[in-house]
Amino acid sequence: MTDEIAVGIGTIIVFGVLAQLLARRIGIPAILFLLVAGVVAGPVLELVDTDEIFGDALFPIVNLGVGLLLFQGGMELDFRRVTDRSVLPRLLTIGVVLTALLATGAVMLLFDFSTGESAILGAVLIVSGPTVVIPLLESARVKERVDGILRAEGIFIDPIGAAIGYVVLQVVLASNGDDKGLFLIMGVGIATGLVIAVLLLFVLRNFLVPDEYEMALGITCAVLAVTVADAIASESGFFAATVLGVVLANQRRTTIEPIMRFGEVLNVFVIGALFVLLAARVDLDAVWSVAGRTAALVAILVVIVRPLIVALCTTPSSLSFRERAYLAAVAPRGIVAAATSSLFAITLEQNGEAFPELVPVTFGVIFATALLVTVGAVPLARALGIRRPDPTGVALVGWDRWLIEFGRALHGLGVPVVMIAPGAAALEDLHDLPFPVLLELPARDESDAVRDVAADVLIATDDPAFNRAAAATSIDELGRGHTHLVLRHDAQGLPGGIGLSTTVRVPFTGPRLLGELREGGRVRVLGPGEPIGEATVMARVRPPVGRSTAPRLDLHPAALPARPGESLVVQLRR
Repeated sequence: MTDEIAVGIGTIIVFGVLAQLLARRIGIPAILFLLVAGVVAGPVLELVDTDEIFGDALFPIVNLGVGLLLFQGGMELDFRRVTDRSVLPRLLTIGVVLTALLATGAVMLLFDFSTGESAILGAVLIVSGPTVVIPLLESARVKERVDGILRAEGIFIDPIGAAIGYVVLQVVLASNGDDKGLFLIMGVGIATGLVIAVLLLFVLRNFLVPDEYEMALGITCAVLAVTVADAIASESGFFAATVLGVVLANQRRTTIEPIMRFGEVLNVFVIGALFVLLAARVDLDAVWSVAGRTAALVAILVVIVRPLIVALCTTPSSLSFRERAYLAAVAPRGIVAAATSSLFAITLEQNGEAFPELVPVTFGVIFATALLVTVGAVPLARALGIRRPDPTGVALVGWDRWLIEFGRALHGLGVPVVMIAPGAAALEDLHDLPFPVLLELPARDESDAVRDVAADVLIATDDPAFNRAAAATSIDELGRGHTHLVLRHDAQGLPGGIGLSTTVRVPFTGPRLLGELREGGRVRVLGPGEPIGEATVMARVRPPVGRSTAPRLDLHPAALPARPGESLVVQLRR
């Protein structure tokens, strides 16, 4: 039995992480792969029996895991990104109520469920969720105000929907003494989240813990918020976790970067584990038995309910018709719907009112809505003309004149360029450049000027400390594979980027090259057929492909002559 439990836990972790890596590689939200991974691990291969592995601890673990996801989602919400403040409150009030009522009506129309069972399922289907919406928005790259509304709605609607579902469940069970009203659940959760947020910020602001403990303390506070709030009022822990994350994200008194970085890593494991272990519990025969009616329910939710709600909640507003159309098309269900449906099904069974169709229908809706937005979100954003272009350029970090000439050459070839040159305001060459120049390293939440341009960052300064700071920002935003460091050498021959050369990518480099550039070596563009000779190839610019209108940039090219349509940026040796 011990071996079976170990195999089950290992399978949950491995399948959960690999499914997300595969989805990331393809460039789509991970939920579809995670659901398939759970089904393969459970019903198909029978490697995971979640009830046998976790027993009575299963749903407390799931509850805590969902709380951590909502905490991380809350830290992703910067209210400055929500530019239309009239739409969001309507979606979270009018929209929530209408979704519950209309979904309940649709369930009653399609299924032979009782009114109480239909109401429970209708409440479960309120939620959307950051675990699906945020990765979707990262791929779709829609305009800022649409992104802000969808991001905020996905973060806040989960605890609201879970609380409404719990209240409906208690009403259906006619529970006495254990019933908690919606406003009590919200009040306890919000108050708990605020109190813990204030205490955590006080500790961080006054440096009361060592730096290496800040990550662990932040996650500990999220766990504390969920457990304390749930101990006072069931289902209030989701509110507490969300409020804690949102408060941390929107305060400006201290940095939360360490907590965010650790939270993002933890997020991968928690999302993977939760989806896999919950999907592993699904009865495939039960899903197939309700597949037709579930498909009809999805059609009603997608084609009628969501567009009607968006139309009501965005009138009046400054949103264009195309922006409203996109809002109307995006409402996938996620992990909170999966978790609450599973928990409610167990609770109903324990109270002698089994509702075996609750989980199969919910998972069918989750899979179908996730599939629809995965396939259609990016093409729809492009068709509606609200998608921001993919970044195809480069951010040059430094202030040497050779780097300026390198930027001029790239810009002349059509490559988008932005330069970050702190402390270089006095350089005359910076005042007549054809591309933007930032005179300070942008913070994480202020880097749109770089994020919308740069697919790669090239760091080339003499300051090792600044190189590390710039590399950390670039790795956080773009990843190690898109962060490039030009190694320099000091008087002792030690690389100025020591410690970074094994962390990021290293393009053209060497003291001779840089010395010649500083002494007047020229940066030149070579076209197809022009011999390279003794020149050092610094970049290869290829023609655009697909829908892109910008050329492709290779900062690590082979020293081969340019092919038709290509250009080389080279350094001519003296």
